[in-house]
Amino acid sequence: MIIFVLLIWRISINWEDGVNGISKSQFCLEDSDCVPKCGCHPDSCVNSASQIGCERVFCTAVCEGPLDCGAGSCGCVDNKCVVGSN
Repeated sequence: MIIFVLLIWRISINWEDGVNGISKSQFCLEDSDCVPKCGCHPDSCVNSASQIGCERVFCTAVCEGPLDCGAGSCGCVDNKCVVGSN
């Protein structure tokens, strides 16, 4: 019983830190898990579950980031949300 409890505790510690060195906010299983990070002109992608409380903000129409104006999109590569070019 003690070994089982320790195993569960160890798994939960690893999940808080991430999985295989990937933070929980960037971990994914498929492309649809990934979205642009909150804010204007995002330059990275995160797991959609980490976008809780993301407020809409007024942004300029200038294309600045790698995801602006359709230049790139979010996807899942090796279980990590990444920016890919279109």
